[in-house]
Amino acid sequence: MTTRTVTGLSAFVPAPLDLPEGAGYQPALDLDALAGILRAAPGPVVLWSEGIEGDDLRRLAETVSGLAVDVIEVHPRGSDGLAASPLSAACRGVISGFGANGILRALEAL
Repeated sequence: MTTRTVTGLSAFVPAPLDLPEGAGYQPALDLDALAGILRAAPGPVVLWSEGIEGDDLRRLAETVSGLAVDVIEVHPRGSDGLAASPLSAACRGVISGFGANGILRALEAL
């Protein structure tokens, strides 16, 4: 497998965003880095999923499925309600269509 850089991919949140106290920001430039960040997460995770597609989406879903912490996926654009996502299925919840405000809503949910 090769590692590809995926634009806009990050664990927790995309920067810059005024986060509530106690929420961390951790950038990830590729899927291997993101998988390591997720595995090391000490608590719940908000995952910004824009730009993740195809095999990358399936690989990330496998990582999320094996985590002991809750993950909420945030996608900035709304879902068409028809396309199945293995990542969405692996997460505790999904928030889509609210842009960066979805991150704040996900943090409140956790």
